[in-house]
Amino acid sequence: SLMEDTLYSTVTVLLEDFLWNVRWWKRVVHPARVCVVLKADAYGHGLRHLAPVAVAGGADYIGICSNGDARDIRRLGIQTPLLRLRPFLPEELSSGEDLCVEEE
Repeated sequence: SLMEDTLYSTVTVLLEDFLWNVRWWKRVVHPARVCVVLKADAYGHGLRHLAPVAVAGGADYIGICSNGDARDIRRLGIQTPLLRLRPFLPEELSSGEDLCVEEE
């Protein structure tokens, strides 16, 4: 069956390598700005681990999709601009006013 034939894999994100990658992109695209996309809890790798590293690497923006991710980043004390990668949903407008999220 299809389920039996499905292969599973895991991805390990090394924080030192992630930091190196953010810094590398900053150098390569300079003077353009870098948006590190960490939507959906950093694709399941843990926003609380990766967001501070992205900021330390010089991220100009952090890309998010939900108010939940924006709220989690702000709770970490991160003030880096957040860029929503999709339009606000009507129910998100009032609950996200304090999060200072920009839209693309």
